[in-house]
Amino acid sequence: MTNTNTMENTWRKYLHAKIHPILALFCLSSFVHHLVLAVPDQSRYPYQPTENIIIACGSSDNFISQDKRPILGDNSSQPSPLFELQNNASIASTAPQQPRSSSEKYFLKARLSYSPFTYIFNLMAGQKFIRLYFYPTWYPEFDNSKAFFSVKAGSFTLLSNFSASLTAAAIGQDTFFKEFCLNVEEGEKLNITFTPSPDYQQAYAFVNGIEIVSMPTNLYYTEAPTKAKFLHRPTDPTYSIENSTALETVYRVNIGGRLISPPLDTGMFRTWFGSYTDYLTYARSGAVAHYSSIPLTFSEIADYTAPTEVYQTAMTMGLDQEINANCRHSK
Repeated sequence: MTNTNTMENTWRKYLHAKIHPILALFCLSSFVHHLVLAVPDQSRYPYQPTENIIIACGSSDNFISQDKRPILGDNSSQPSPLFELQNNASIASTAPQQPRSSSEKYFLKARLSYSPFTYIFNLMAGQKFIRLYFYPTWYPEFDNSKAFFSVKAGSFTLLSNFSASLTAAAIGQDTFFKEFCLNVEEGEKLNITFTPSPDYQQAYAFVNGIEIVSMPTNLYYTEAPTKAKFLHRPTDPTYSIENSTALETVYRVNIGGRLISPPLDTGMFRTWFGSYTDYLTYARSGAVAHYSSIPLTFSEIADYTAPTEVYQTAMTMGLDQEINANCRHSK
C-alpha cells in the first residue's frame, strides 16, 4: 500500500448501510430487501464484511455477479437506501460489445457526463475498500479519447486528470479496476464525485461499476497511538498510517503461487495476482516452494489477513551457495 492523492493502480493480466429513519412500513420493507441484497451470507469466509455493495452504473437491473454477489443498478425506478445519485445531466449508456477480458454484466453499461456527478453512500463508520471499474470504449455520442476526469472520495482525490483509455492501452487490458482504502467517520456519508477535466474540450467522466467492501479495523492502518518501525532499522523514525490517510493498492502479488480471484480471498474480495515474474527487476534462477501440506496456525496475525495459499507458496534462492553468492539486488 502507498499513500495517494493521485496514484496509479496497475491491473496486469486478469480481471476480475447505514439505516436512516423510515417513515412508512413500505419503505422499511424495501430497505430490508436491499440490505439483504447488499450483504449476502458469507459464513464461509474468515472475515464477514458488514457492507458489501456493488453498483452497476447505468444499469436499470439488479443481478448476480460471477462471484455470486448481488449487484444493484443505479438506474432503477425504485430508489435504494444504500446510495443516491446526484446530477440529472449524467446519462446511462450501453457498451457496443462485451469486453474481451471480462464477462461481468456491469461492464455492459456506464454512467457518463460532461459535468460532475456524485454518488452518495450511506455507510457505517469504519475503514473501507473502494473499487472503481472501467471499460473505456466508444459509447454512443462520447469520444473515447476525451474521457479525462478526476475522482474524489470525501476529502481525498483518488484520480486526477485520469484517462481510462490510456491506462487500458498501457496495461494491455480493455477492462480494469482501481482499488483504494479510506476511513468513513461516524455520522458521515461518503460522496464519490466524478469530474471531467477542465484542461480538455468536450472532456467527460464515466464509470462502469463501484464496489465498497468494509475491512477489519487496522488491517492496513496503524492502531492509534501505535507507531510502526522499519524492519531491521530500529534507529529510523517511526511512522503511522492513520485514518486521515487514503491508500491505493499498487501491487498485491501471490509470490510463488497462482492468481487468487476475489471469491477465493478471505471475505474482502481482493485480487492476488499470480504472474509474479512480471514484477522481478533482476533475479537469477530461484526455486519456487510449495508448503500446502503444512497446516497453518494463526496467532500473531488474524486468519483473514491473507488466504492460506499466500503463506503456502514462496520463491527462494535455492540451495546452491555458489549461485546464491553471485546474486545481487538490482539498483
